[in-house]
Amino acid sequence: MKKKKKGINLYVHKNVNKTIDSAFIDYVSWVNKNFHIPTKVSLYLKPEKQLKTKKGEYVSATFFASNKKSDAPYIKIATGDSISDSTCISEYINSAGHELIHYFQWIDNIDLYDVDEIHFDEEDAEQGAEEITQEYYDDVLDRIILKSKKPKLNDIYWLKRIFNYSPIHIKVEIVKVLDKYTAYQITKEFLIELSNSSYKKINNLAKHILSKHWPVEDATQLTLLND
Repeated sequence: MKKKKKGINLYVHKNVNKTIDSAFIDYVSWVNKNFHIPTKVSLYLKPEKQLKTKKGEYVSATFFASNKKSDAPYIKIATGDSISDSTCISEYINSAGHELIHYFQWIDNIDLYDVDEIHFDEEDAEQGAEEITQEYYDDVLDRIILKSKKPKLNDIYWLKRIFNYSPIHIKVEIVKVLDKYTAYQITKEFLIELSNSSYKKINNLAKHILSKHWPVEDATQLTLLND
């Protein structure tokens, strides 16, 4: 008989945006490494804008568990219609953290109470979710800085992927460390792309690094791109 894998197990609907999928692969891996999760928890990413709970309520995220630890609880997150904006993704990650706190409330009390008698503290879940989300993005930032100390080509692909779903302060740090990766052609291509960003700080940082390392060649390219 196949044993259930402890920790969060991610299941992504085929219609969920691939950027959201990528973000949660990294997030779930981080959670499983940094938190003790003694049972299997299924995390489903759904393409719907809202989810219907067993009580008939419509919500954006939900946690469900039974009276038995052996019955794997689950978390469901509604991701909407192919939304991949980094602000939305941060909200989905925060929602996952919120429901994870409810899991901890359940696992800490299921041996003492019936599941219907467990007090799922929403205020605690909101505060805990914010802390988990902040810890996650702090770790992302630490990894960005650590990798940049010994820059490798494969790191740039990771940075591009992280950039797509990170909040603005992480995006800015990613652009800053690209100055360490200028030995690679793909870095120049990425910077030219970022020089057209709607965020002025990212736009200016990208242009600064380009002018520093490719002063003549990319001055022409940037003029053409911005015309």
